[in-house]
Amino acid sequence: MSSFAIKLNPSVKELRIWLLKISFGVLFVVFGIFGVFFDVFSATIFEDDFE
Repeated sequence: MSSFAIKLNPSVKELRIWLLKISFGVLFVVFGIFGVFFDVFSATIFEDDFE
């Protein structure tokens, strides 16, 4: 199926590279927001453990 797609569209490799870049960007944004929320929640929930 992939070889057929490559024959059909020669720029599939470029498309995959762009998809990888976009997916990595989205992952970085999601993990950044999730990290901030996790820091806030861990600071409020585990206050006693840090002291």
